[in-house]
Amino acid sequence: MKLPRGSQLVVASHNPGKVREIKALLGPHGIEPIGAGDLGLPEPDETETSFTGNAELKARAAAIA
Repeated sequence: MKLPRGSQLVVASHNPGKVREIKALLGPHGIEPIGAGDLGLPEPDETETSFTGNAELKARAAAIA
């Protein structure tokens, strides 16, 4: 999926440092990342056994919220 310049992208993370890192990567392309914490979304428990599993869990929780 290609996002046009000026788009906003929800980052399913409550870690401000991680959101800043993603902003540094996407900002030059005109994409504005917004952290789940900045939107007041609940932070799900990381119950999966892998990084990938927990990332998917957080992404699904953010999409549902």
